[in-house]
Amino acid sequence: MNRGCRYLIGRAAAALFIVLLSRPLLGIDVTQIRRVILSQEKAVLMAAESFVRTEDGLFIIPDYRDGNFKLYDDDGNLVAVWGKRGPGPLEFLSPRSCHYQLKILAVSDFSKQRILTFKRTGKTEFEKVSEFAFPVLDKFNLKLADGRVFIAGLISLSDKESYSLFSRDLKSGDIQYLLPTEAKYGFSSFSQFDSKKHSVLPIGNAGFCDVMGNYVYFIWEGNLRIIKIDRTSKARESFGERTPSYRQPRVTSALEIAMSLLSAKDAEAEYAKMSFVNTIFADEGFIGVVYQNYDGKDSLWKMYLQLYTPAGKLIKESPLPDAVTYINFRASNSFYDRESNTLYYLSIRYDEKTSLDRYEIVAFKIESERPEP
Repeated sequence: MNRGCRYLIGRAAAALFIVLLSRPLLGIDVTQIRRVILSQEKAVLMAAESFVRTEDGLFIIPDYRDGNFKLYDDDGNLVAVWGKRGPGPLEFLSPRSCHYQLKILAVSDFSKQRILTFKRTGKTEFEKVSEFAFPVLDKFNLKLADGRVFIAGLISLSDKESYSLFSRDLKSGDIQYLLPTEAKYGFSSFSQFDSKKHSVLPIGNAGFCDVMGNYVYFIWEGNLRIIKIDRTSKARESFGERTPSYRQPRVTSALEIAMSLLSAKDAEAEYAKMSFVNTIFADEGFIGVVYQNYDGKDSLWKMYLQLYTPAGKLIKESPLPDAVTYINFRASNSFYDRESNTLYYLSIRYDEKTSLDRYEIVAFKIESERPEP
């Protein structure tokens, strides 16, 4: 074989290797594998809107009404209550969003407008690592990645400049601003957003993010549009598919009237006609988005999962059985474990017998495969 032939064969083999790596997923299976009811016997979980799962199967849930953390084992038994409510340096007023990675727990205390990080030193022991103030103007969600905390929340730099996604280095304090507020809502400039914000803000302002490699993925609760951001160049692209199950939120005249009259009941009646995104998570082979629809027959908000390729092609959409909430609670009540490819969702039902919320963690295995060459 001459040198030219060997060269061509080598180029063809390299090209085939690249094609195989970039082949779309052949299929994805989403299977419910567990349901775990959280015990309310030893201590009542009063109000939660986020949680994490550790590498050894411990569920850590901030209780923002009780000002502490409830820790449960893999069977839903209460293991410990950590922290207490108060204004002190090691106390909490309203712990809400949290994330866990490499034995580091990050949590936002909304009432204090502070973010705290702790190192897990034992099964139920934590040592404070850092604490810093963040003048975020609304509730926010956070993720840990590469020694930084990524914050999906509004921060204003001036009356004409604000951001809805940014990150902070946990050691140096360096801040990187990643997504201008106008881009979050789909506007091209701040002035355009400022003149048309009445058309989006009544829907809600919550945003969610996740980090995979050099990309940050962001989504606003009011639109099924994923924004993919290059962390180095800040270049952005977006994708998302509105399927028949998805009900696009809109500021209707009925919603405007309800809000002007401060009628929560009428506003909720309008919201019940819409879909709301409540989380996004990223893995090497796919991007996942969870949104909720109201089912009037059961009086429950029910969850739907969408999975996309990193390039933005919709792979699958399916309901998530038993992943529900009885209130329009648009919070990231989920945690995705990349090691086991498992999505955990914190369902909330009202128990009329005890007059308490009934919390249940539902686990879904996400398995994918690529086509044969």
